[in-house]
Amino acid sequence: MKARRVKFMIVPWEEAISLCKRLATLIIDDSYYPDVIVTIARGGFIPARIVADFLDVREMYSITLKSWGTVERHGPPKVVQPLNVSLKDKRVLIVDEVVDTGESMEVAFKHVKEIGKPKEIKTAVLHYKTRSKHIPNYYVIKVEEWKWIVYPWSIHEDIRDLLRRLGDLRSFSVETAIKALREKYSLTVPKESIKESLMMYKIKNFK
Repeated sequence: MKARRVKFMIVPWEEAISLCKRLATLIIDDSYYPDVIVTIARGGFIPARIVADFLDVREMYSITLKSWGTVERHGPPKVVQPLNVSLKDKRVLIVDEVVDTGESMEVAFKHVKEIGKPKEIKTAVLHYKTRSKHIPNYYVIKVEEWKWIVYPWSIHEDIRDLLRRLGDLRSFSVETAIKALREKYSLTVPKESIKESLMMYKIKNFK
């Protein structure tokens, strides 16, 4: 399968945690103190938990939307795991890792508003891509030139998905995977991450 020419941005753990802290600081500086955090699964789980810790928010829920795979969309976002609690008269913060097209955040915003009926909703992400139709209330980095962002909590999934576009995962060694990602995607990832990605695939599929 022919690889798409895509630009990537790899975010290591240390940087990701720093971004989450900076996001929480932006919210505090704006004097917005949410009663509840709602996160968009799965990418928003870790940022939401770190932000909740900094803001001392003890009430947290998630909704699941389906639309994105690695680098490509699989269709318009749909809520597949809805909110199942009332948020009446509460201030809500919806947290995700990124807004790309912005459609997922808009669907999440509308869903939380209609189902939860909160007093107020604001949105927060680590990265705001300027092509997004949704401009979040809070973001740490504005991404002017589109890139696929590889977060540390999904790096193995991204590696496996990219390699699957190039062939059967069973055919790759660590060295050939490193070479393929570099040549086909101009992507350099830590050797250890590739080793872990292939190891987990083999354990899962050959046990």
